[in-house]
Amino acid sequence: MTNEIVNESISQTETSRQSILQEIENNLQNLEEKAHLESELRLTLEEIARLQNSLAQTEMQLIAYQKQLFLSNPPSAPESHFLAIFLKDIAQEVASIQSYSLLFNQSKPALTEIQTEYLQRINTAAGLIQNMAGQINTALAHHAEEPSEPASPVNFSALLTQIISPKIRLLEQKQITLQPIISDRIPEFLTDKAILTKIIDLLLSNALTVTPVDSIVKITANTINIYKQRVLQITIKDGGPGISLKDLDKILDKDVPMDEILPGLSIPRSHVVHLNDLIESHKGSLEIHNGLDYGTIFEVHLPMD
Repeated sequence: MTNEIVNESISQTETSRQSILQEIENNLQNLEEKAHLESELRLTLEEIARLQNSLAQTEMQLIAYQKQLFLSNPPSAPESHFLAIFLKDIAQEVASIQSYSLLFNQSKPALTEIQTEYLQRINTAAGLIQNMAGQINTALAHHAEEPSEPASPVNFSALLTQIISPKIRLLEQKQITLQPIISDRIPEFLTDKAILTKIIDLLLSNALTVTPVDSIVKITANTINIYKQRVLQITIKDGGPGISLKDLDKILDKDVPMDEILPGLSIPRSHVVHLNDLIESHKGSLEIHNGLDYGTIFEVHLPMD
């Protein structure tokens, strides 16, 4: 009887020991996870501080360019070309910053009130830079007409690859899946390559900017016949929230102030109007509507003959 009591006591003691060891192991694991999160938080905040400084410098540069553009002396052709490249690079960087902040918010670390406000200020600054960049682009469009180049043979698949290539970094950062569905029946055709590139690049850049993290952007292209004419049909669908019906009704209206950026767009409405004028000048058409489930669809028709 005494042996049974002793054995039972030993068994209970071993069980308690195992339970204590398991609890200690769990606590150690929690401490390691906490230390890892704190390390990630510290590195992230350091990166955000660097991005904030970069945004401040960029904002100063943009303000300087903005003053130059809206004074009496418009930029020369080389300056306009430089500004266009600069604004394109800035748009990608600002989109990266916003994506980085979004990812950080979604990770839900233990942020203090001041740190949360810091993130909000970064997103606000990025939005202001986007607006200023839009105004500068609008001014550039007013100061210079689109150069027309002689028609040259274009391989659509190769051209699309060239357009997508500089955007791979942004795709990876936002974990966006790009789904190109390109008909193998699109022949090589004569067109203004620079204009076609601008149309696709602008619409694709807009789609990637408004599409949230871990979503899908779709590009389809094929040839159709409209009134016995061969037409290139390009469709770009983003993964964003879509555009309200009220805004869709006025999106191409030139009688409405055009410097606003509508919800569901990442570019000023003037860019969309200008793009539509460009497409129509090449005897094409632009249609804009919302998807059945989500996102906005931009559908371009351009004659191939």
